[in-house]
Amino acid sequence: MAVIRGPVFVTRFAVGGAPSGVSNGLELSSTIATANGTSIAVILPQMTTAQRDAMTPLEGSLIYNTTTPNCQRYKAGAWANF
Repeated sequence: MAVIRGPVFVTRFAVGGAPSGVSNGLELSSTIATANGTSIAVILPQMTTAQRDAMTPLEGSLIYNTTTPNCQRYKAGAWANF
């Protein structure tokens, strides 16, 4: 797992379409990534429970926990399966 320290610059990008406007009735102006199409997927960071617990997550973080195995999100100070 890579750790980035210092300034981080986020840019908007798209896979298969522009990251602004409306798609399927959803407003996309606040997204940093959109994926349009039927042959693409989003891959979440994969880690064990021990690795997950060793990091300092941000609210809304998403991971795939290989120990449980479940997709998990960080919300209100706790990890939960989704």
